[in-house]
Amino acid sequence: MKAHSPSLICSTIIAATIALSPPSSPGRTAINHSLADSVVWIQFGIDWVMVDSLLTHKLETARFLFRYSDNFRHAKELQSQTSSYDAYCDTVSRILELPTASFKTNVYLYADSIEQSQCFKGWPALREGQAFSFVREIHANGLGALEHETVHVLVNDLIAYASSAFFAEGIAHYVECIRSDDVLQKSIRIAKKVLSEPWDEWANDSIGFWSTGQIESIIVTYPVSGLFVNYLIQRSGLRTFKEFYRRIRTEKSAEVAFPIVYGHPLSKAISEFKTTIASW
Repeated sequence: MKAHSPSLICSTIIAATIALSPPSSPGRTAINHSLADSVVWIQFGIDWVMVDSLLTHKLETARFLFRYSDNFRHAKELQSQTSSYDAYCDTVSRILELPTASFKTNVYLYADSIEQSQCFKGWPALREGQAFSFVREIHANGLGALEHETVHVLVNDLIAYASSAFFAEGIAHYVECIRSDDVLQKSIRIAKKVLSEPWDEWANDSIGFWSTGQIESIIVTYPVSGLFVNYLIQRSGLRTFKEFYRRIRTEKSAEVAFPIVYGHPLSKAISEFKTTIASW
């Protein structure tokens, strides 16, 4: 999830962000995930009659089924870039060493927050986007968050659902850093400005991910979490990180899962990571 308003900072919203989904609705196919991991199925109250009446245009590619309205001003851009969105799935699979996704993701593109609010009954408007990965579904205002939300869908389907906003958002931001040196350098610049903040409490999710403030128009936990994921992968490898990510699901806590996989506390790794960032 990208750039939500402060009103969304609560436990159920954090759970939703890292790829929970509402119960199956018309046109949706739920993935056969076990409910033993205490996944909370949240009824978001999407008005599917309204969705069908507004988002009348469809565009299908190998990996996506896009739907949008007459008012969607990015339609031409979408039509010209469909192959790049399909290719992006392959790029994510290559970066994270995942199998090629064989499924399609439903993408609902809203012209603006007003149009989106017409379809989401009683749900605050999204600023950019949100992935409901258990039904392989993305809802977004515009195209800005589409790649980020696609990472959430692929990770949750092909690695695991992890009940940690810090690491779920971190792996998505890590992909952005790998693909763009500008994003990487901006992330380092922002991280160095917040070295005095309690990163360990961000990493163990005791402080809400989206409540940490912004620098350069980005919530600061995005660059910090993405850089920390990068740090772990550089030190111990992608395979070990994915093992840890899966363990978050089984242990229901990143703080509990971390020493099981890495052999030392999460807080120690964060402290060493801070020292590394400070030295750059």
